[in-house]
Amino acid sequence: MLFFKSGMPIATAVLAIALAFATSSMQSASKNYVNVAGFSLDSEGFCDISVECSDIVSQTMCRVTYPNGPMAFGKNFYGMCLNILWKSKP
Repeated sequence: MLFFKSGMPIATAVLAIALAFATSSMQSASKNYVNVAGFSLDSEGFCDISVECSDIVSQTMCRVTYPNGPMAFGKNFYGMCLNILWKSKP
C-alpha cells in the first residue's frame, strides 16, 4: 500500500515524460522524406525514363510531366515497373 502512495506519482511522471518524447520523435520523422527514382516506359516498353519521385503517399501520383504525362513507377526486385510512387516534394 505504501508503494501506491509514494511510487505511483513518480511512475506516472516518468510515463508522461517518456510519451512526450515518443510523440515528438514521431512528428519529426514524418517530415523527413527521401526522393526515389521513378521510371516510365520508353517507346520500346522498357523502364528507362527516369524521374524524381517519392515513396511518401500524397495527393498526386508521380508522372514524367504534369498534370497528364505518363505515370512513373518504382522498380520491384525483378526490375519491373510496378511500385506506385508519388510526386516528390519541392
